[in-house]
Amino acid sequence: MRVLFDHQAFTIQNFGGISRYFIELFNQLKIAPELELRHTAQFSNNEYLAQYTGIRHFPFLNTQGDERKQNMMRHTNNLISMASLAT
Repeated sequence: MRVLFDHQAFTIQNFGGISRYFIELFNQLKIAPELELRHTAQFSNNEYLAQYTGIRHFPFLNTQGDERKQNMMRHTNNLISMASLAT
C-alpha cells in the first residue's frame, strides 16, 4: 500500500504538534514492509523534518514574516503533491 504524507503541516509550521505527530507516524510506519511511504514536503523550514534523516527535503528561503516566500514554497509543494497523486 502507498501512503502519501501531504506537505501542508510542514509548509506552514516551523514547529508544531501536527508536524511532530506526522514525523513520529512516518518513523513508526517505515518499518512495515508492505507500505511505500512518500511525502510532498520537498521544501520546508520545519525543524522536526530537518532533524529527521529518513525524509529528504530542502530548506527554503527564510520565510519568517514574508508572505510572498511562504506562498512560493506552498505553491511549489502543491505542484509536487499534484504530481505525486498522478503517479
